Amino acid sequence: MSDYFDPLSPQRVDESIEEMTASKHPLESPHLLLDPSARVIRDVQQMHDHEYQKHQQQLQRVEKRLLASVAHRQNQQARTPIHPMKQERQEQQRNREQGSLYRMKKQYVSNWRGLSLLVAVLLIALVGSFLAMPKFLHHDTLTGSSDQTAAPPPSPTPTPPLVIPGASSGKTVYTSPATQNGFTALAWSPDGQRVISSAFEKVQIWDATTGGHLINVNLAGDQAYSLAWSPTGKLIAIGSFTGLLLVDSQTGKIVRTHQATTAIMQRTSTGTYLSALKPASGGTGFRAITWSPDGRLIAGAVSAGASGSIQVINAQTMTPAFTFPIDGNYVPTELAWSDDGHYLAATTFFTEPGNAAPQPTLIRVWKLATHQIIFQKPIGLGSNISLAFQPGHDSLTFLNPSTQALEIWDVVTGKLIKSYPATGNGPLAWSPDGHYLAYSQWSKKGINIVDMSSGKTVYTYRAYQTMPSPLTWSPNGKYIAFVDESPQTGAQGQPSSSKAVVKVCLVA
Repeated sequence: MSDYFDPLSPQRVDESIEEMTASKHPLESPHLLLDPSARVIRDVQQMHDHEYQKHQQQLQRVEKRLLASVAHRQNQQARTPIHPMKQERQEQQRNREQGSLYRMKKQYVSNWRGLSLLVAVLLIALVGSFLAMPKFLHHDTLTGSSDQTAAPPPSPTPTPPLVIPGASSGKTVYTSPATQNGFTALAWSPDGQRVISSAFEKVQIWDATTGGHLINVNLAGDQAYSLAWSPTGKLIAIGSFTGLLLVDSQTGKIVRTHQATTAIMQRTSTGTYLSALKPASGGTGFRAITWSPDGRLIAGAVSAGASGSIQVINAQTMTPAFTFPIDGNYVPTELAWSDDGHYLAATTFFTEPGNAAPQPTLIRVWKLATHQIIFQKPIGLGSNISLAFQPGHDSLTFLNPSTQALEIWDVVTGKLIKSYPATGNGPLAWSPDGHYLAYSQWSKKGINIVDMSSGKTVYTYRAYQTMPSPLTWSPNGKYIAFVDESPQTGAQGQPSSSKAVVKVCLVA
């Protein structure tokens, strides 16, 4: 039994794969595609059947020799009288030998079956890898490689359901230093540990609940308007007046940049002309940005005077992947990407110069696979209508100023799912479990949290909020962060300026 069979040796694995693929490539074999598990098990049995038979023959030879030895001793005992005690010991020895033979055969069969099953499982996994490889390569060819630090994130761990209000709801755990310029954006790191904020020329990263480990991002004279963490949390995208910046989240250093298009053709009621990229109605070059869920792409809402577009940038190369043009002198102001990466939504604001009659703001949704608009909804007037996809769904939520309601729409079917009375046009954010929605009702100076299964407001954070301000919910569901901007009075008791701070508050 010296020629021990090792089915997992490199030589045997190579031989097995060659035998399975000799007649036809595994990706082109119809019967393999129909039932790969059954075929692999069958082939393993066929390939190793002769080995099994050889070992069975060896066991049979051992058994015959043992039985012959036992028969010989019995014949000797029959001719020679044996003492009863010695005969008893011999009987015990014979029973032990027969028991050992039985256990050896049983153990061998068990080991052989387990080893065969292991080989079958490994080969099934190997064939599955072959089947999945072309799909992966095809996907990589279409979308381009992602940045080196932003590999597709693992499947998210289910978030425990929140219970709001909780015993600690409303407790402020951190308040940032005040700024006179106000904050333009807030974004929470995917691990829920840090926050990045922008106040035009001032961008900072800090520990969310303590303000510690402060990192300042040097924009070299540029001004920030929008922020977004990569899915892995290693990079941060900053939308500025002139382009798109990628920043190392650990150091605050700018690692890659994309310069926005410097001129576009604009169509107005008075004619068509060439326009340089410039702020529109107080906006910026990149008024909003969002990462694709797999980290490969960054979508930016680009403003260029009275017109705009949505540029989708390859995060690895920082070059344009494709563009969604927006007709009719509309500028995109808010963006949202669905969790599955299939849809991109935008708020588009009408900016016709001159005395043209105002047109309603449009919520538009593009399907990434076809680059076609699949959903469009007029919602009245308002330049910064916030919108967000419900976690785990292709349903889009926004505050509709024309109906004074929080609305949830299925973007695929175009049907209204739910509608609850609500006023204001401030920002909104879903809880990670997709059960609650926080929105800024700035005219009434507060942040409302609504149970979206019933439409009831379950908690309100009181705040000054003289204007719509950033709002974000932590990925772990424990906190919300929002900007609270309070007016300051001068010597005559008249409002002279405002002071803004970021507040981080417990939710549940």
